[in-house]
Formats: sequence, structure tokens, C-alpha cells
Amino acid sequence: MKRFRNLSRSLTAVIIAVAASWMSAAADLSKVVIIKADDFRGTTGAWTNFLDVSRAAGVKVAIGVIADSIQNKTSDWAWMRAQERQGDVEFWTHAWDHKQWTTNGQTVSEFQGSGLAHQREHLARSQALLKTALGRDVIAFGTAYNGFDADTATVINESPELRLFFTHRLAAAKDLLTNRVEVLDVISEGDGTGKPNAEKLAATLAKRPPGPVSLQFHPPYFDPPHLEEYRKILANLKAQGYAMLLPSEYVALCATNRPQ
Repeated sequence: MKRFRNLSRSLTAVIIAVAASWMSAAADLSKVVIIKADDFRGTTGAWTNFLDVSRAAGVKVAIGVIADSIQNKTSDWAWMRAQERQGDVEFWTHAWDHKQWTTNGQTVSEFQGSGLAHQREHLARSQALLKTALGRDVIAFGTAYNGFDADTATVINESPELRLFFTHRLAAAKDLLTNRVEVLDVISEGDGTGKPNAEKLAATLAKRPPGPVSLQFHPPYFDPPHLEEYRKILANLKAQGYAMLLPSEYVALCATNRPQ
């Protein structure tokens, strides 16, 4: 019995030490990363592989949903809820239809140049469908093709449940969005969509100023070598002391760090 108590105390000490280490990393916003996984259109083997690698590394991930792809797909909804119940996955709104087109020689995307009415309808429909699918309001948003304009800011500001926006245009978003919404910079995959490059990402992180960041991946398009690159990236991040948070955790952390 004494041996059991000693073992129990040892295990408790280890758990406390691990938790303290994680909280220390998480409290340092310069060492915070959100794994931003784009283009979820339903359950596939590619998504299973991505989650298997992430979970093997003990990493939390945020998955962006293209909402019109999961309309009436209750089996996908059940799968999504099951992933969130494990505590290491959180879904966010990526788009309604993820479309891009040309008008008068100009490239227009779902959330850039498409007009206020279009953007308002598409965000509202996406949020409503994901709330039905997940049983909760979705608090994070990242647009198709990372498009963003003043109309995008308006529809985000009109959506009180939104608390986090992923964007390449950090300064513009901060100028236009209400203080309710946290804004997080995006670093894209090194060799194009679905092609992460561990060496290039490490070099990029070493050169950028300190601060929280989202790392953008497209798991549906990973081939085996790029899934291995993703595995290396996670290992490197952990070795550098980064904490990988869910959107809700990041928003909560920002609230505790905000000057009173």
C-alpha cells in the first residue's frame, strides 16, 4: 500500500509538472500557435490521417468547415461532434461555398469584392448551419482564399458570437474590427496548398517578430510525404516550446492578458 501511495504521489507530481509547463508556454502569447486546418467538406481518410498524426503528437487542431458541403449530412455532424468531445478539435467557419470568380477582369472571392449583401448572407448561413451541426455557436472565422475587405469587417462586427478572425491582412483587420474580435496572423504552407515544408516553416518562424500565429494547412490534399512534413512541423514546434491552442482557448487567454 505504501508503495502504491508513493507511486500515486509520483504520478501526481508528473501531471502537475506537465500542466505547469503547458500553462507557462500558453501564458506566453509569443509562443502560441493555432493549427488552422482548412477545407473540411466531410469526413475522409485524409482527415482521419491528419487527426491521427496530430493526436499522436498531443496537438490540438482547429478545422475550418466549408458549410454548404455538409448540408443535411447528419453523419458528418455526428462525426464532428465526436471529435470535439475529445477536447482536442474545434471547428470554425471557413466559408459557405468557397467560390472565386472573375468580374470585369477582377478576381472576386466569397469574402472579398462580392458585396455586403452576398457576404452577409453567406456568413449568416454558415454560422446557422454549423450551430445546427455542432450544437453550439462557432466563434472563429477564416475566409476562402483569405479574402477580406470592409464588407467582411462589417459582417463580422454584426455577428456577436464571432471572437476570432484568421487573416493575412492583420493591420487592416485590426483597424476595421471591433475589439471583441481577436485577429490572428496566418502563415501558409511552404510549397503551396496541401504541401507543408518543415524546413521552410522553421526559417519563417525564426525570422518573424514574436507573437501568436496560426499555421495554415490543407489536410485533404496531403500526400504521404507531406503528412510526414506535418509530423516534423509538430515535433519542431513542441521542441521550440510552442503551445498549440484551440480558438476558444486562445480567446480566453487573450482576455486574461488584456490590460484592465
